[in-house]
Amino acid sequence: MVHCCCRTRAPQSGPRRVAGCLHPATRRARPVVRPAPALPARVQAQCRPRTPLPAAHAVPAWHALDDIKDRLAPVLQICEIRAVAADNLWLSTCYHQDSAAFHFTWIADPAAVLPVVGLVERQLAAFTPRPHWGKVFTTPSEALHARYERLPDFLDLMRRFDPPGKFRNAYTARHLGA
Repeated sequence: MVHCCCRTRAPQSGPRRVAGCLHPATRRARPVVRPAPALPARVQAQCRPRTPLPAAHAVPAWHALDDIKDRLAPVLQICEIRAVAADNLWLSTCYHQDSAAFHFTWIADPAAVLPVVGLVERQLAAFTPRPHWGKVFTTPSEALHARYERLPDFLDLMRRFDPPGKFRNAYTARHLGA
C-alpha cells in the first residue's frame, strides 16, 4: 500500500520513496512512500553482491539482466541499482569511473544462489564490472587483475610491507594470487 508521507508515519523498517503527491493543504509536492518490507534476520545476513560497472553501461546491463530474469526471480529478494561517483582509491570498485552498482540480496540458500551469481557475472562480463571485495563473487583472479588497474601496485606494496605474509590468508591467495 502506498501512503502519503504527510498523513502516515513510516514504519520502523524505513520508508522508500516511490513517487510524489500534492499535499492537500499546501498543494506542494510531497514524497509518497511505502513501507520497506521487513526481511527476516536470516535473509538480511545473506550475501549482497555489489557489481559496479561503468555508468555508461547501466541500461545495457539492465537489459542483460532482464534476459535472465527467469533464473533470477526464484532466488532474488531485492535488487538495487545505485549511481556511485568515481574515486581515487586503488582497489575501489569505482576507481576513476562513475559507476552504476547493481546490488542483490538473495534468499538463504547458497546452493541455489551461487550458480545464479555466476550467471549474473557472465551476463555482465561484457561491461567489465568490478566485484566488491567484501561480497560474494565468482570472478576468477585473472579477470580481477585486468579490471583493477592498480592491483599490481597494491601487491607490490603488500610484498614490501608484509614480506612474511602476516596479513594474508586463503581469500587473498585465491583472489589476489598473493
